[in-house]
Amino acid sequence: MKCEIIRDLMPMYLDGLTSEESNQVIGEHLDGCKPCKEILEQMKQETEVKPEEVKKRINPFRKFNRKMKMYVAVTLAVCVTFGGLGYKAFAQGFAISPDDMTIDVRMEGEMLYLDFALEEGVLQHDGTMYDETSAEIKLRRVWTLPGDYLGTEPNKFSWGMQVDAVTIGSGELVEVQMTNGELTLMEISDGEGVTIQNGEAGPTTIMMFHEGDEAVGMTFGNEGATEDFTVTVDYGKETMTYTLSELREMAEK
Repeated sequence: MKCEIIRDLMPMYLDGLTSEESNQVIGEHLDGCKPCKEILEQMKQETEVKPEEVKKRINPFRKFNRKMKMYVAVTLAVCVTFGGLGYKAFAQGFAISPDDMTIDVRMEGEMLYLDFALEEGVLQHDGTMYDETSAEIKLRRVWTLPGDYLGTEPNKFSWGMQVDAVTIGSGELVEVQMTNGELTLMEISDGEGVTIQNGEAGPTTIMMFHEGDEAVGMTFGNEGATEDFTVTVDYGKETMTYTLSELREMAEK
């Protein structure tokens, strides 16, 4: 068979597409034709791709994919971190060291006041929990956004309580925070007690609390707070607890 025909069949021969008869004829020709055999070897070398060359072609894409995954992971981590930090900084607040806080205790008539002042930063009052034997004040340090209204003294907060029984004029209405946390409107029926308008009527005394510019209160079945009534200040990681008698002594100094 002529060399031209053999060479035309070589691509199919290399791909395994020729028949067994054609393979036999091509093999016999290559055994006796050195030029055709050299051409076949050259074609083999050109069609063969080394594993290293495959890696070189694929590696750039793998590197790109790895970089993209890394960028996505880093972006998500940054978003989660800053989101959590933002919530803690602007809403939940940071713990305060008692060493960074000053407390001024004072008495005005039957009202006992605790004036808190943070040396640096914005002081946030996160609420107060009450029951008949104690009160817990929660304070935190927070960040603020530009434009936030902070008042004239954003580093200060005042809390006060009525330490003795309260006498309120007959017929007056008072909004009182009950021991279960609900607000109830009370009408003073006489100078010694109150009547609750939700059906739970009966004489009792009332203790008022002042938080900042707001006043709330609680009903008690006695004549006022006892000397072992406790006030706990929650700074985050640390708490400070005072009895009413201790606070009275602090106010007198």
